[in-house]
Amino acid sequence: MESNKSFEMYSIKERDKHWLDVLWYEIGMLRGTFSHPPCRSGSLDKNLYLECFLLHARNLSAFLYDDPNGDFRCSDFGVQKLQVFTGDTYDKLCKHLSHISAERRSKKVIWYPDKIFQALSEGIINFLDQVDNSSFPTLEGHTRDDFKTLLSTQDRMRIRLDEDSI
Repeated sequence: MESNKSFEMYSIKERDKHWLDVLWYEIGMLRGTFSHPPCRSGSLDKNLYLECFLLHARNLSAFLYDDPNGDFRCSDFGVQKLQVFTGDTYDKLCKHLSHISAERRSKKVIWYPDKIFQALSEGIINFLDQVDNSSFPTLEGHTRDDFKTLLSTQDRMRIRLDEDSI
């Protein structure tokens, strides 16, 4: 979107296209940090990639979970809340990444990035299948198929982020 144009001046469809471009960025960051070069477990690089991956996983989860505190949510597109994780994965993402807590260093959480990526991919594809066709292509030119390719297990780089704890 042009930076000199007030957000309120956009039509609903332009707004939707803009938010889909924001979603594209989040997915790209999730995929990029998921597919990073291998790092030694416990190293600063490994922790940086893992935390960045988890941060974008949390952002995408909040969007799909229709978090009322979010700037934009799946319901903005007329799509109902999509729960992508079983158990307390979403709560762990929120607690572990968003709070300074004594437990963060003393109580390590084991993360399974492959399972997180797969669950989010399925949830986002489910969401995309419910988005009105007029929202595509986005302002940056991304089609629904582009999104699906970005999330595709066949097309993503070989998985290099094994389960680890931080």
